[in-house]
Amino acid sequence: MEDVTKLDIDEEFDKITREPRDKSIPVKNQVLTLSVHEMENQPPSQPITPLTSKELANLIFQREQFNERISSILVTLRAYIYDYVSNIWIETSREKDRIDLLGPDYRLITDKLDALETLVGSELITAIDNLGSNNPASWNACALICRNVVIKLGSLLWNVPGDTYMQQNGKIREVSPNKEKNRLYAYIDAHYKKVGANKKTLLEEAQKLVKPIYDIGSKGKREIRHNEAQTLVVDTFRFID
Repeated sequence: MEDVTKLDIDEEFDKITREPRDKSIPVKNQVLTLSVHEMENQPPSQPITPLTSKELANLIFQREQFNERISSILVTLRAYIYDYVSNIWIETSREKDRIDLLGPDYRLITDKLDALETLVGSELITAIDNLGSNNPASWNACALICRNVVIKLGSLLWNVPGDTYMQQNGKIREVSPNKEKNRLYAYIDAHYKKVGANKKTLLEEAQKLVKPIYDIGSKGKREIRHNEAQTLVVDTFRFID
């Protein structure tokens, strides 16, 4: 706060009467060392009477200005604390909703995505939070984020040269850069040859989820129902896991 001992009542009166448009910002050159309790319990300023001497009037004026600045600091402090606690409450409520929907280990999945140096993990957190909105536009955004997972992972995971890939069953798939679903299919098929029976089951489940996630996610371009978006988020996390 500014040093109120430098204030003069006559100078302040002149500013009001002669320069009413003067809105200069006071220099904050003092640190207030009072506790919140002390600030809240400052005694009120004494009223100035016509019989008050100039010196006493100035002291009373300075005291009044001191109290006004304390009040201003308290207003700012209360606003800061309210925002700080409010943000914690909002994030805690969101986290509870995420855990209720996906279980306490959902962060392991998003962290794996972030480890791949992709923003898909943080985008999926946004998708979950969009489910808490009553605005259909948020549900549409949620669906498109899930679809985006297929697009980004297809481009990220499959980096084998060539525009075609022959699956184990002999089927030829186009795997050019704009064939994101096929690139994921190719990635899954290539790994299917290398893993044991238990992981083969997981890869088969993942393969079945690629098309529904992409196709239902594409409904976000138009309109998607809330229950569809919620199921889509769950399926997307299952797919990534």
